Amino acid sequence: MEFALYISNTKYFEKLTKNYIIDFEKTAETNKYLQKFAQIDKVSFTRIYFGPEFCERLIPTTKELKEVIDFCESNNLNLTLLTPFVTDNGIEKLKKLFEFLNKIKIGNFEIVFNDWGVFRLLKNEYDFNLVIGRLLTKQKKDPSFIEDLIDKKFLNLDDDTRVIIKESSIDATPLLKEFILKNKLSRIELDNVYQGIEVDFDVKKSLYYPFVPVTMTRFCKAHSYSLKTPYIRGKNPCNKECLNTSYSYTINNVHLFLKGNTQFYCNNMLPENIKIFDRIVFEPPESFIGF
Repeated sequence: MEFALYISNTKYFEKLTKNYIIDFEKTAETNKYLQKFAQIDKVSFTRIYFGPEFCERLIPTTKELKEVIDFCESNNLNLTLLTPFVTDNGIEKLKKLFEFLNKIKIGNFEIVFNDWGVFRLLKNEYDFNLVIGRLLTKQKKDPSFIEDLIDKKFLNLDDDTRVIIKESSIDATPLLKEFILKNKLSRIELDNVYQGIEVDFDVKKSLYYPFVPVTMTRFCKAHSYSLKTPYIRGKNPCNKECLNTSYSYTINNVHLFLKGNTQFYCNNMLPENIKIFDRIVFEPPESFIGF
């Protein structure tokens, strides 16, 4: 099993690589999430997942990406570039990165796309190894499932309904499976959803652990939250306050986290069928709840 370290932006890069790459042994002794995997396989990070999935304003510059590439090469790490859903402005930012990457040719390199327009650009103009992101595999992430599972209501459902709740859009229609195979997408990305995971598809699979994105918006309120001022659509400038703030709250007995424009819950339980995954993308808790 391959283990990848998730780092969404350059602000966190130095701290996270120090904790989880350079000082890994020390961190692993006290990190309860890593200890769960130690029961299954020897944990050692051999790949970095770098980049934002949820906001185009956090897309790195070419200079920032070059620094990440240099670190990976110096530490014998493979690299996967994460990309978000985007507007035309975001596409232009990504084009600069793709042009740069196309010139330097990195071994064992991947790009995860979470936007069909980005996929079209990559497919038509470049020859990168492509991965379909977790925002497009469309699992059911309603936090109310958690409360239902705690209350054991889930056990009252018939088998077919339980399978449907555990499935992603990959299994909902044969068309998407055909699309993935036809376009030679190398793997699919899935979240560690609370109700469990059902996948009937013979393709490489990554599991993001332990944070699950529930929902997101382009109308980010990080600026107004950080300054404690009313949110006015189109009037709140983005100063990337999300990099320095996060919020937690409880709704119907479910603990949620708000980081920037995206809401998450944490599921630290491993799925029963963990062996269907050949890669774990570990999301350090520091990235979501602060250092």
